[in-house]
Amino acid sequence: MSSLFDSARGLLRASIVANFGNPFTVTLPDGTSKEVSGYVRFSESEGVKAYRFLTDAELPCGSWVTHKHAPYRLSFSAMAKGRGNDVSQLIREYVMSHAPDEPQQHAEAKHNEWSEF
Repeated sequence: MSSLFDSARGLLRASIVANFGNPFTVTLPDGTSKEVSGYVRFSESEGVKAYRFLTDAELPCGSWVTHKHAPYRLSFSAMAKGRGNDVSQLIREYVMSHAPDEPQQHAEAKHNEWSEF
């Protein structure tokens, strides 16, 4: 049985994603798809562009998401940071690595029972 605090945290998490998120189809490492709500945050520093995917979903290492017609591999970074030094206990942050050929190569490697990972 969950506590009132856990229940309130769940409602808060759902409202954050519902208000700021959009539906994304994530391809899991085993090739199955899962729809999650989340949003992409863009940042640029000294000419380096970075995308981060924020969601309340817990995604396994090696998952993929498409953003602006390009595939990105997701790597769990941390729980999202709020303002100041506070760390969110609600939203997970994933670093998005652009690798246009890797999803298909990874699927072919799994299909042919070989892998370079």
